[in-house]
Amino acid sequence: MNLLKTRKVKQLKKAYRMLRNLLSSDPSVHVQALLSLAHIGRLSGKPKWRRFISRKLRKQYGVFLSPECFYGINFRIKHPVGVVIGSGVKIGDNVTIFQNVTLGGRRMGDGGGEKYPSIDDGSVIFAGAVILGDVKVGKHCTVGANAVVLLDVPDGSTVVGVPARIISRSELI
Repeated sequence: MNLLKTRKVKQLKKAYRMLRNLLSSDPSVHVQALLSLAHIGRLSGKPKWRRFISRKLRKQYGVFLSPECFYGINFRIKHPVGVVIGSGVKIGDNVTIFQNVTLGGRRMGDGGGEKYPSIDDGSVIFAGAVILGDVKVGKHCTVGANAVVLLDVPDGSTVVGVPARIISRSELI
């Protein structure tokens, strides 16, 4: 009986150490926590929180997340380096973005006519992708690495290339 308790204690200590190391060293976990705090700030009507968190993300992790952008629940930035998300961007639930992704307007200073991308639920945007202008990326889409998306992407599609083109389309939706 005593041997069984000793094994359980060792397993629990090992699990605790692994969790502690993950929480203290993985930047994507830190960014996820900051995004959750910013989301709470938006829901509670505290814009100063969002500005503070935006500054912290930019300074500490190299992520520019405009305080005016909108993102849904379970939005993840997997490798938080070089990500730029403009002010009018709308990101749905369960969206994953990897490093060096840019989501933003296509023109600067054209008198309020700036349009920003909209990313629907369940989409994945891989490293180095650029999505510019009034573009809608549909539900459950995949944007390949280094793709430049300038036109709408239908639901369930995978796009790659410069400029992005559809290489596959899923009928699951």
